[in-house]
Amino acid sequence: MTWSPAWRCSTQQLIPELSEELLPYERVVFLDVHIPGVDWDEVYWQELAPRLKRGMITNSFSPGPVLAYCQSLYQHTPQAFALSMLGDGFNFGNFLSPAAAQRADQAVELLLHELDAG
Repeated sequence: MTWSPAWRCSTQQLIPELSEELLPYERVVFLDVHIPGVDWDEVYWQELAPRLKRGMITNSFSPGPVLAYCQSLYQHTPQAFALSMLGDGFNFGNFLSPAAAQRADQAVELLLHELDAG
């Protein structure tokens, strides 16, 4: 199976409607940043599964529910992964800190490695 870079989605927040956008794809990668204090590596890669939580009425979604809606509504779930890097300095601006820029480079290397291995 090959990766298709033909579609990209940039959003500030995951929403249930994105489940329909996943239909043409066999594999997807959710990119994000995480905050200090989460027990993850600075650059984190994980395979994801569809997952709904009881009482999920929220304005914040993770990839699990988006995948679960995709499965429930369309009987299709692409293989999905999360790639997250440790963020710092979450102030408004146009530039990454030197440490965040280094982690971004590591994240790109990891992504390319996983794409080639898949």
